[in-house]
Amino acid sequence: MADQPNVGKQSAFIHTLPHETLLEIFFHARESWALPWAPFLWVCCRWSEIVRGTPTFWQEVNIYKKPRMNIIRMCLQYTHTSPFDVSFWDTADFTTPLSLLEPHVSRVRTLRIERIKNPMDPALATLLSYTMPSIQRLHVSFVPPMPHFNGDVPSRTNEEDTVLFSWTPRIHQFPNITQLSLGRAVSIHGPMPVYPTLKRLELHDFLPAPFDLLSFIEFVSQHPHLEELSIRKYRPDLVAVTQPLCLPPTILKLTMEDNAHYAKPFLSSFYIPPHVQVSLTRALDYIDNDDIDEHDLEHEFEDWEDEETGSITEDIDAEHDELLKDITISTSRGLTVTKVLPDNRDLLPILKLVTSIELHRDLDELHTLTGRTPAGNVVKISGKMYDHAERDLRENLHVLDDLVTVFLGAPVTELRVNGHGSSKLERRHWVRALRAFPDLERLSLEKTYAHTAWDARPALFSALRMKSRMKAHIAMGQEPGAVTALWPRLKSLTLLSDAMSEEDEEFADKIAECLRDRAAGGARLSELRIILTYMSLEQGGPRARKNQQRNAAYVTKLQHLVDNLHFDSVNTF
Repeated sequence: MADQPNVGKQSAFIHTLPHETLLEIFFHARESWALPWAPFLWVCCRWSEIVRGTPTFWQEVNIYKKPRMNIIRMCLQYTHTSPFDVSFWDTADFTTPLSLLEPHVSRVRTLRIERIKNPMDPALATLLSYTMPSIQRLHVSFVPPMPHFNGDVPSRTNEEDTVLFSWTPRIHQFPNITQLSLGRAVSIHGPMPVYPTLKRLELHDFLPAPFDLLSFIEFVSQHPHLEELSIRKYRPDLVAVTQPLCLPPTILKLTMEDNAHYAKPFLSSFYIPPHVQVSLTRALDYIDNDDIDEHDLEHEFEDWEDEETGSITEDIDAEHDELLKDITISTSRGLTVTKVLPDNRDLLPILKLVTSIELHRDLDELHTLTGRTPAGNVVKISGKMYDHAERDLRENLHVLDDLVTVFLGAPVTELRVNGHGSSKLERRHWVRALRAFPDLERLSLEKTYAHTAWDARPALFSALRMKSRMKAHIAMGQEPGAVTALWPRLKSLTLLSDAMSEEDEEFADKIAECLRDRAAGGARLSELRIILTYMSLEQGGPRARKNQQRNAAYVTKLQHLVDNLHFDSVNTF
């Protein structure tokens, strides 16, 4: 290095950087482990001084399994008098770290106690008995019991066998708390405390609920600043209500996760105003042994034509109600997200205000419907799968039908399909969705499985090419028997090509065929966006030339059929 004259200059330049610049560099270069700033302590005296003299670097005290006392000491020392955050995760020993933390509990800003196996540890009870005037966020939960399985379907667990952490929090113990999260195996001894400063309340995972529904909403309403309420398998006793209950007017977001047996009657007891962000998840917890039955899996739909193209045999009136008169979707099928919703959809008026919908489903995970209103409010409805749902339901879980059932009647102008798992999207499903939303202007199919049995694109093309003899066109002066494209308001289409160059020519031909048919029927597309997946997006070399050839295949065959043709590139590596 002595032979390289620039090395000394570079080193000198680093030494001239101001503290503020070095701090910014340290923040971006920190490691993701228990003491992320340790590497900077040993570079030079100046860096070590900066790191040790910056309390922000030491405000996260993470105690994972076996406590590392030297790290805890350093964090407490170098935060000086600043607030700090403490996280216990799967920790077996509370007594030793508590001896260090006890003199500093007045500075604790965040306390997270998660996945603790022994709720009977007396040191834990001591920690949660202190008054913490600086605390803003408190999270307490314990390791859940392992589930038992009956074949492939979750079965009951005995929650009565769970050892509980009995706790008596005091109202003045946390005078500045804004977020409180209580989870499994926490048992509040006595009445639930009311914290006037609370903004977010989470009650999760079979936490014992000392309320019926009426007293629960009375308790929630006593928090004058509460904005977010999250309940997951937290079950106040259901009672009959003569009229819908109302959430406190301060609530801006409601999150609920539970099985359909509890979630539906719970939600049916409330009117949730449209400005509230709503997230609902239908869970398959371990008491849902009767939530799926063979009848659900054998559900059949009415017959539809199987030809590549065809026409709807009945005349379709242009009026919205008439357009939807024969859409009948069953909500009796297992795993459908619609089972959590109240029968009276007026209790969830946000569903009728949605203009943009996204459908997303991953294998063996959730299927989620997300709706957005013009005001920016969001409603998200998800359904969880059990382990072998894909094997059992790939022919029976019709996610587009769920979408129609949930948002029927909403002025939807945009529909995005961002993954549908192994749920087949056949022509009849696309037709129902297109007919349910006559104002649809933008349709995106952004994730599917090309050239497999679950490729949703051919069925979509078939639906878009369908024609009908419409009374409305005759009334407008067209010749009787004139044929026109359905869904003429559709102006923008986004499609995915993820089979690399193997399908470009054939796929472009299929798109062109669909666009010509729609243009001939008076519904020329304004915008077409093609999402192309590439092995590499390099700017030069043979792959770059191959990428250009792929784009050219679509430009040649499609540019003249639309007003605007766009490409989005996705790198698969």
